[in-house]
Amino acid sequence: MGWSSLLELGRPMLASYHKSALQPKKQQICYLTNLLRENARSQFGRDHSFSDIMTLDAFQANVPISAYQDLKPYIDQIIAGDHTALTSDPTIMFELTGGSSGGQKHIPFNTRLLSDFQRSILPWFSDFLTHYPKIMSGRAYFAISPVMQTQSDVGGLPVGLPSDAAYFGAEAASHIADVSVYSPSLSDPERWSIATAAWLAATHDLTLISVWSPTFLTGILDTITQNPDQVAKAIHDGDFGIPVNPEQAKLVEHGPSHLWPDLTIVSTWADASSAPFFSDLQSRLPDIYLQPKGLLATEGVFTFPLCDAANPVPALHSAFLEFEDEHRKIFTVDALSKGETYDLIVTNTGGFYRYRIGDRVQCTGYYNGSDLPMLKFMGRSGQTVDLVGEKLTEDFVLSCMHDLGFPCILIPRYDHPCRYDIGIDANVTPRPDIAEQIDECLKTNPQYAYARAIGQLARPQVIQYTDLLDRYIAFRLTQGHRLSDIKVPVLLKPGVDSYDIWGKGKELQTC
Repeated sequence: MGWSSLLELGRPMLASYHKSALQPKKQQICYLTNLLRENARSQFGRDHSFSDIMTLDAFQANVPISAYQDLKPYIDQIIAGDHTALTSDPTIMFELTGGSSGGQKHIPFNTRLLSDFQRSILPWFSDFLTHYPKIMSGRAYFAISPVMQTQSDVGGLPVGLPSDAAYFGAEAASHIADVSVYSPSLSDPERWSIATAAWLAATHDLTLISVWSPTFLTGILDTITQNPDQVAKAIHDGDFGIPVNPEQAKLVEHGPSHLWPDLTIVSTWADASSAPFFSDLQSRLPDIYLQPKGLLATEGVFTFPLCDAANPVPALHSAFLEFEDEHRKIFTVDALSKGETYDLIVTNTGGFYRYRIGDRVQCTGYYNGSDLPMLKFMGRSGQTVDLVGEKLTEDFVLSCMHDLGFPCILIPRYDHPCRYDIGIDANVTPRPDIAEQIDECLKTNPQYAYARAIGQLARPQVIQYTDLLDRYIAFRLTQGHRLSDIKVPVLLKPGVDSYDIWGKGKELQTC
């Protein structure tokens, strides 16, 4: 059972995917046609004449590209009790994710959307198990969803699934449980960090690690290397429910290659803001295949990796995908140009129709000479910062800074752990609790709260700079911007706008 059952569950889905990959547009049109037919009786379907749509052009004419706020009236109807406002298949639960101006968005889920998750996740499993059968000789550690839920229900519907394994479906979830390392629950973050590191260090037959951000795993590795005595003691004494294993405890000081001699694959984010952390992880695990993850968001699966593909491929069976270039021209999956970057627009069975997901992808080529593009994640659209999965937007940060009474800028820091500095002018005398106040407001974004709780992000620090705003404007002028076009942001992006480049060494004090 276990691995072999997961391989067999995903095998027909993988074969179906490879068949669809030969004619990706045909598969996508079929997916869209079925979706429109199935949801014609929903409120959204009636409002947008789904029953009259017979072509892709008609779909694009009848349904405008949307943002969350455009769909929110329908989501409010679901919360009020109309569970078929967006889809004919009733909404059964919500997931929470970070919002732009508020702390969070409510993402509706139904059984069809969960099935679409599985139609990409299980083929991914089958693919890597086929290419690396050694994985089936050991166990895996999975950390799938980075959100720590703070609500139990919304409008009478549950928030979140019972466990991460539920994304795989009931049958697969039992097999996942058979091969998974125990994952301690998050209550006391410090205790969780040691417990998780100890459980993994105690797992001599670990063959697969799947996490979202590379910083999640480097944090665990740091816990092992920085607290070897505590980790070894936990394994030796059987703390946290770990089976007593004195021999394994002796290996803690020798590092990952001795702890996990059969570790074969680490699956994690690799691109955009995660790229430097992915490289760091590669240097720590030089003999392990690090597989870049595809685009798996709260709203759905949009790309997934194949072992023989240089970059992830579109999730043809899990969403209808449109691609918008810099000239606002829309393309289907088979019509992308190598080297071009596109904003991703998705339609899913959970009720998000032509939804601008906020991710940008680049076509890096075509898979095995077919019409199936390979897609590299290039980052978030607009002013969004995502060091470790927190997805902070400028609108949201602005709402947290609104009542301070003086200008300040949130500055991302690639540190260990990452953090945000709160830059203020040297002439301002800040209240002593300003960092705590802003931190608490930022925690209303559930991804940020989770990253803070498990130590991926350190607490923000207040740092004062001489002539803060004037220096920012002067920097932008040196980059060729006109004075009339310069708007001082409240959230800097990593890279050219970072104080690491244009403001380093000018700090006066840290509060």
